[in-house]
Amino acid sequence: VSQQPGCAGCPLAARYPDADFVPPKLVAGDRLAIGMNPAREEVAHRPVPEPFVGKSGQLLAFGYGKVGVANNTVSKANICQCRMPVQPNLFPLEPKARPFIPHDEAKAAVDHCWCTYVLPILAARQWRRIDLLGADALRLGTGKKGLDTWGGYQLEMLDAPQLGAVAVGTYHPAFLMRQAEMLPLWYSDLRRSLAPAPEAHILQGEPADFPMPLRSLDLETSAAGFPVEDIEV
Repeated sequence: VSQQPGCAGCPLAARYPDADFVPPKLVAGDRLAIGMNPAREEVAHRPVPEPFVGKSGQLLAFGYGKVGVANNTVSKANICQCRMPVQPNLFPLEPKARPFIPHDEAKAAVDHCWCTYVLPILAARQWRRIDLLGADALRLGTGKKGLDTWGGYQLEMLDAPQLGAVAVGTYHPAFLMRQAEMLPLWYSDLRRSLAPAPEAHILQGEPADFPMPLRSLDLETSAAGFPVEDIEV
């Protein structure tokens, strides 16, 4: 990081000038994935370091393929573009990182990296979908806390409201490698369409009059005094 002009003034760079730097990778598509920080495999990638090429990246590529998205059409970045030279790999804000960097410095470092490297990416293109991978990405991107509460929702990016509600928070692949039972929900989040589903309001009709596939059906019968027991669905 000592060779990166954008890292000047970052508390993490001052504390660890030999921390490895992995730049974002932008491709031609209009979908962006934002993760946490690079792992050892990303640092070692050649000819240049690249985000999401390690185990987490392999799972992310599999997840995109599962929902019909070509992984090579998704641009990728991290909240924090560098990796502290400690083992195991730690995100600066997680509690286990406290012996290596104080919380106030960690917060300032993450904010610095977000403003220096992520905000220009958000402003550079009319993104149609942004996947926020992990609770910290969700918080920094949208101001919302907790994937259990806000995961899967269409949200606006705090720093790019002009894009509209294009952000979806979901689990980071590293978490899913420890909690595989959450994979079906993760696939659903990655697949989630940002376009509102068409609605059809049919007050009367035969089964053939309803659009298919039928997602929901609301039978209003009690007010009309209909014999509910005679209705077959």
